[in-house]
Amino acid sequence: MEKYSYKTIEYKKINESQPVLLDVIFPPLASTDQVVALPIVIHFHAGSLVVGNRQNLPTWLVDRVLASGHAFISADYRLLVPCTAHDTVEDLQDVFKFVTVTEFKGDDYTFRLDGDRIAVAGGSAGGLCTYLAAIHCNPKPKALISLYGSGGDFFTEHRLRAEQGDSSSVSDITFPYPHGPPAVETDVHVVLGSLLPSTDSRVTKRMALSNFLSQGGIYMDYYTGLHSPSISDALREVMKKGDATLEDFKQALPENTHKLFPLLCIDSQWPPAMILHGTADNLVHLESSQNIRDALKDSGVRVELIEIEGENHGFDIVPGAEEKHQVVFDRVKEFIRTYL
Repeated sequence: MEKYSYKTIEYKKINESQPVLLDVIFPPLASTDQVVALPIVIHFHAGSLVVGNRQNLPTWLVDRVLASGHAFISADYRLLVPCTAHDTVEDLQDVFKFVTVTEFKGDDYTFRLDGDRIAVAGGSAGGLCTYLAAIHCNPKPKALISLYGSGGDFFTEHRLRAEQGDSSSVSDITFPYPHGPPAVETDVHVVLGSLLPSTDSRVTKRMALSNFLSQGGIYMDYYTGLHSPSISDALREVMKKGDATLEDFKQALPENTHKLFPLLCIDSQWPPAMILHGTADNLVHLESSQNIRDALKDSGVRVELIEIEGENHGFDIVPGAEEKHQVVFDRVKEFIRTYL
């Protein structure tokens, strides 16, 4: 973040005490005393909704947004355990509300949102957040950029397959929470794309939690907050039919959770979308983005899925990505400029 001119701002408090933050990155504009109206790209970070923070962001995207004269905002949100996706959705809505009514004061100028010209972007779980923003946030985003986003895979074997996992290292922060619910977390910084282990025990435990939920096939329990009976078990029973339809999965879910599943909420009102996904992604399978693309197309929404041959999860944030994928990254820039 050192290369950017940015401000960290509190956009809400949890229980009137715990701040939730966002970073505002200012494009390089001439100094002025007038309030400038700018389009804004709002970014939500990756991390399985379990780890991460607002400073986990793709610099290639930030650079292109700023070069277009747009502002870039990256926001924290409540992470799963003990919170659920219901809380995450509320936070996404509050980010949008805050951005629409706030003037952001930088060192050289102050800006506000230009009308309703907001785009939303994110990778992995942040990609899921872009889908949830399209469903729930006001004003509705004008454009959506998902990088290997999850959410289109919630009814697949990859997401629901249950394997034996070791819970010993996370037993105190997993349901039924033997020592009481763990603290609400909104800011668990990880170095995305790094193979080096963290020296922060809180990060290590939450990374272990992410692996445990995935391996145990119980992510949906924590995502929805439906542990007893397990909603993951209910969805697995549907999947075992072999020819289960989207409607079958919908019937297995309580109505108040339908809004958490992007494939159940796609309609013609969604914004134009550009999706990037590696064909060799072993964390969020390409199928997730293909399912979202197909549903958007069926609803008449303008959508483009760019499949990056042979690339794995997080391909855009590893060393050398800028040189390797510059053409694709520039297409994202033009997409944003077209719709903002």
